[in-house]
Amino acid sequence: MELIIIGLVTAANFLILKIKAEQNRWADLIFDISVLSILSFLFSGTLGGLTIAMVSSFTVSIYLYFYPPNLQKIFSSVNFKSLYKAPKIFKKIF
Repeated sequence: MELIIIGLVTAANFLILKIKAEQNRWADLIFDISVLSILSFLFSGTLGGLTIAMVSSFTVSIYLYFYPPNLQKIFSSVNFKSLYKAPKIFKKIF
């Protein structure tokens, strides 16, 4: 039964990734693949663990498909000029 679930969820997950790639939603796609990779690595010990990883990754894929992350809004709030000042501060200290 677990093998059928893994097969169906994996196929559906990769179809969603394919759709995201065709729609040029690269930030969403990269985040989704990284979640899939991390969960697969964390739960790689048992078949039940891999089933949990695939189902949770599929759930994240569905959520991100309907509510994509707005990375421009996140990065626009970061003050990059302050990041350039950091090395100068460290030079003064050391």
